[in-house]
Order: sequence, then C-alpha cells, then structure tokens
Amino acid sequence: MGTVKRIFPILLLLLLSQSGLRAQTNATLEQRPDGLWYVPGKKQPYTGTARKTHLDGTKISEASYRAGQQHGLTRFWYNNGKLRSSFNYIGGQLDGNSTYYYRNGNLQNLTTHRVGVLHGPTIDWWPEGNKSFEENYLNGFPEGKWLSWWPSGKPASEKVYRNRRLVAHREWTKDGMPTTLPGWNLDGTFKTAATNRQRMKLVGRRMLWNRISGPNRIDLIYRDKPLRTIRTVFGDPDKTDDDRWTYKGLRVQDPTNGRMYDTVIFGFKKGKVDEIWIE
Repeated sequence: MGTVKRIFPILLLLLLSQSGLRAQTNATLEQRPDGLWYVPGKKQPYTGTARKTHLDGTKISEASYRAGQQHGLTRFWYNNGKLRSSFNYIGGQLDGNSTYYYRNGNLQNLTTHRVGVLHGPTIDWWPEGNKSFEENYLNGFPEGKWLSWWPSGKPASEKVYRNRRLVAHREWTKDGMPTTLPGWNLDGTFKTAATNRQRMKLVGRRMLWNRISGPNRIDLIYRDKPLRTIRTVFGDPDKTDDDRWTYKGLRVQDPTNGRMYDTVIFGFKKGKVDEIWIE
C-alpha cells in the first residue's frame, strides 16, 4: 500500500529549538551557541514562561523554560483560538505526550516520548475522526503491532515488529481485498520455500481444468464463490490488482482444440467472484 500513513506536522516539534526563533514575553528570548535561551543582554539562562501573541493579544505560542531549556508545556494555537499542538519537555527533551489538533479541534496525532526518544504509542486520526494509523515504539525502535486504516475505517495494513525486526506484514485495498506483497503470504507470514511447496500441492494447482466445456469447467464452478473459497482451493494469488487475483502456473485445457492455458484471473465484486478470465 501503500500504507495510508500520513505525515503529521513534525515541524512544530522544531519550532522552539531552531536557532534564531524569538518568543515574546516581557522580553524577547534568544538562543545562544550553548543551546540555551536567554533574555538579550542577560548572562543567566532564562527561567519562566515565554509567550508570542497576535496584535489583538490572542496567543500564538506559549513555552516554559528552566535554566535556559524548555521544561514543562509548550503550546501553539491556530488564529481561530483553537489549540494547534501541545508538547511536554523535561530538561530540553520531549517527554510524555505530544498532541496535534486539526483546525476544527479534532485530535490529529498523539506521539509519546521518553527523554527525547519515541517510546510508547503514536496514533494518528483522519479529519473525519477515524484512526489513520497506530504505531508502537520501544526506546526509539518499532515494537509490537503497527496498524493503519483507510478513511472509511477499513484496515489498510498490519505489521508486527519483534526485537526490532519486521516479522509479519499484510495489506488490504480500500475495498477490503488482501494484497500480495513481495516476500509475504496473504496471512502476513514470511513466504518461504516450504510455504511455496505447500501452495503448489493445493487441489487448484494440481487439477486439470476445462475452459469452455467439460466437468471441470473452472469459470462455472467458481463464479459467485467467496474470496475465501478461491484462496482455500488455489492458495495465495501470484498477483493482486484492486479487485482482481491472478494465478499463474495452472493447467486449463480447451477441449475443443486441446490448447493449454496457464493463467486464470478472478475478478471480485463485494467479496465474490464476478468474472473469470483465462489466458
């Protein structure tokens, strides 16, 4: 997929750490080469709250400092007055929940840090309110189950990480059809020589099918059959394309002239076989 993972506005994480940014309070702050924030002309790093406002007094941002480092809440607002994002810092490093909001106030993203490192869940939402993705981190590395969804709420992908390794991966189309991925079976497990051998032993792979007439006419037998039946008989497809599954290496004979075909394409509609092409 194509996962549907969207890039949330991580730029906001950097706004108060970039050199040259000024925050408005009773005095203007400046960041010096030592990385700390000062009131111009002062020798001591700043401790207190820094605010930046519009001309009408409405807030743009507000950040807390201790000994020249961001410490406590840092928040940003949209010009309509709604909260845009909120971060928590300890000693200049992100710690705890960072949240982002859409302009209408709906939650967009929640990210969790521990001492500046991703640790715990990261969850993102579509503007309509459905989840977009959910990821988990352990000390900065992917761990556990990662999920993503289409805007409709249907699953889009699933990954499982264990000991910093991807051990399972599968994806679906917007209509809920499983998608073939290089190196992976449709159930999300690794594709190995053993699984390929098992697949080739399935009845659909061994059977001699008929194309136009005969007792084993494939287009009549499997029309209107559900997706799970096709997978049970033929195994995972060699290729998926939206609502079509392609199987190669089959044996399909035209009894009228003896010609052999090796490719069958099943077209699905609402989870059932709607059309069958033989090539």
